[in-house]
Amino acid sequence: MIGRGYKRTLVFSEENGFGNLVDADTFIPIQVPFFSCTISETRNLEKSEIIRGSRHRNKPINSDTVVDGDVVVPLDYNYLGLWLGKAIGRGMVTGTTAPYSHMFTPRDEITSFALEHGLEEPPYYGLFKGLKINSIGLDLGDQQEVKLNFGIMGKEEILSGNKNLVTPAQSKYAFKQFYGYQATIQENGLPIATVTKCSINITNNIDELRSIGNMGKCADLIEGFVDVTGTITALFDSQVLWMKAKEGMKSSLEIFFDAGDNTHSLKISIPELLFKQGQKLDGQAGLLVEFPFEAYYENNLLNSSIVFQLKNNIDNYGNEDNMN
Repeated sequence: MIGRGYKRTLVFSEENGFGNLVDADTFIPIQVPFFSCTISETRNLEKSEIIRGSRHRNKPINSDTVVDGDVVVPLDYNYLGLWLGKAIGRGMVTGTTAPYSHMFTPRDEITSFALEHGLEEPPYYGLFKGLKINSIGLDLGDQQEVKLNFGIMGKEEILSGNKNLVTPAQSKYAFKQFYGYQATIQENGLPIATVTKCSINITNNIDELRSIGNMGKCADLIEGFVDVTGTITALFDSQVLWMKAKEGMKSSLEIFFDAGDNTHSLKISIPELLFKQGQKLDGQAGLLVEFPFEAYYENNLLNSSIVFQLKNNIDNYGNEDNMN
């Protein structure tokens, strides 16, 4: 039988150390919704330089294995907290009754996790262990179905014809999405411009460490500085942003998704940023201007270069700090 892509599954599980799965009694694996998964384990072949009196090369040597790829998921009410806890850092939850508020800010460390990308027929189950999220990409404006792109690095793949991560028959969380039309973009509580597109990119600058005697596998993944960048595309109906870029004036950005039910919302706050100078005007009809920016942390009430605040009915994602 030819495999059908729509029958694929993606299952999330925690680890208690780099590449070490927790047992099912500690954490029950969760099947997550996704658009695409391109994580793979690859291994290059090194050419042999041995001279043997012939133009034919000697057998090539297996090089190091590399585990990486992208996972694209919907921006949703509930599963989002799992991803943010791994991409940004362990969350902090407040509230004694629903709705609960989950805050995610960059921590000193991000923890590893596992994913199993599976297909029942023909049987394929790739269990990827020792995963860390190196980058996050969010784009608004092209379509109403908002997607998050996670760039992932890892340690190894275990390939099997059977499931390694078994999930309950009933989904862990209800699945509902945030949409582009539910978003507002502001600066200090006011519209920042007539925005047509907005992108945010977060990079953890992970360093892949390798050691002798580890069978070509990655020994560890260590995060570096967190970089927060992005671009605002706006109609040219004012010089306000242009002058901020020209004068190097401090700005801020807040993207707010409101489901309209007083229970589910997402706020992405960038308290301090600078726009890059170099804007150009071109075109014959409505003029659009791009404003690339870089975020930083110097002095703000949120004590961070970026903050995600997710509100929903989930009391805790399992490893969050309770701030009540």
